[in-house]
Amino acid sequence: MWRWVLGIVAAIFLLLIGTCWFGYKKIAGAGNVASTTVAASTQQVWDYFTVPDSIIARQDSTSTLWISRDSSLQVGDSVRMQSRAGGQTSSMTWTLDRMEPPTLLVWSARDDSLGYVVVQRTDSIIGQGDSVRIVSVFESPLMDSLGTGDSVSGMGRFMMRGLGNIATGGMRLAGEMELRALKLRIDGTP
Repeated sequence: MWRWVLGIVAAIFLLLIGTCWFGYKKIAGAGNVASTTVAASTQQVWDYFTVPDSIIARQDSTSTLWISRDSSLQVGDSVRMQSRAGGQTSSMTWTLDRMEPPTLLVWSARDDSLGYVVVQRTDSIIGQGDSVRIVSVFESPLMDSLGTGDSVSGMGRFMMRGLGNIATGGMRLAGEMELRALKLRIDGTP
């Protein structure tokens, strides 16, 4: 009798571990880059990335945004994002660190409760004839520093790297959804 019970518990445990591994590979294994191509001019796409009304329109409905400027964004401007999930509220402030109109935007996101930059996002806008390729790259400097520094060793370093991969993978998934919404808004195709 106990063999059956232990066998079932072991099977459930292995199924749980397999599901977690599959989820990790799905999120973290796909990398840190989100991209899409839209039928528009480089300037039109640039405006969608730097005009506050367009930034608000392409965000999901669970987030509330406050933007530091009513006109086109400039280096140093910020977008404060507040999200509610599972009864908890979290907020993050995205600051525009660098821009090269109309091809490059570099953002850093500071978690308001931690005070650290947790994600950096680089958006490249690449003209390709009558369309534009948008490439967004996500990095997690906080997790990267914890995963490579001397403050953490062995298994802790491995776990920090894994958490960094999950963080950038999650941001990539959010970036993909945002780029899909942007593409739908600009050229009407999903």
